[in-house]
Amino acid sequence: MEEPRSPARAPGRLALLLREPASAGAAGAPANRRETSAAAPARGLIEAARRAIVAVRAVAPPGGRGQGGGLGFVVDPGGFVVTSHRLVEGARALEVALADGRRLPVTLVARDPLSDLAVLKVDGRDLPAVALGESGALRVGEPVVAPGPGPEGAAVATGRITATSHATGGDLALELSPGSSRIGAPVLNGRGEVVGMSTAAGAHAGAVPIDRVKPILRALQRRAAASGDPGALFPAAGR
Repeated sequence: MEEPRSPARAPGRLALLLREPASAGAAGAPANRRETSAAAPARGLIEAARRAIVAVRAVAPPGGRGQGGGLGFVVDPGGFVVTSHRLVEGARALEVALADGRRLPVTLVARDPLSDLAVLKVDGRDLPAVALGESGALRVGEPVVAPGPGPEGAAVATGRITATSHATGGDLALELSPGSSRIGAPVLNGRGEVVGMSTAAGAHAGAVPIDRVKPILRALQRRAAASGDPGALFPAAGR
């Protein structure tokens, strides 16, 4: 049975794209980088982001490794959803539940097991979408939150950045209260912008930096605009 993070797996086009720098490298910050926020986002910004959070449900084949469900978030009104690869691995069917209660089928259009990233395409229009921030601009100690689905005022996991992706060479390191955070939840900065995708909660939480996801989304959006067939860009291996 194929292991989800096996180093023997040949890197696909998506994995190679993820290694491309989305901004200036670790040697220095861009001169035009915006100031970071020293405060957690206001409740209104959290609730705006919550409207773009979806529940991801996967149905695994007999003996498969797919999980029962987790979270994702809409990053484009046309229906692109970022989530954890662990939630979709081995699934024979996928669906998302939107904040308004609708359940829609989705297509897996991109994935990278080594980075625990997957991008889904929902057949929808004018969906609520999150605003994307700059994970490369984060600083140690900066407050962050990871809202989950639920009604207005529902619990939110709160915390702070303990190590940036420049320092770790990979994911963001966080201290994050359990709250309502689950795998695939967006991690927000003080402006209510997504700076990462939660991979765990607690004292040793982590998040995939959003700057790693941006080049993939731009490529998918260009392909969708040109051909109307986003799934043709990065076909998922084994489908």
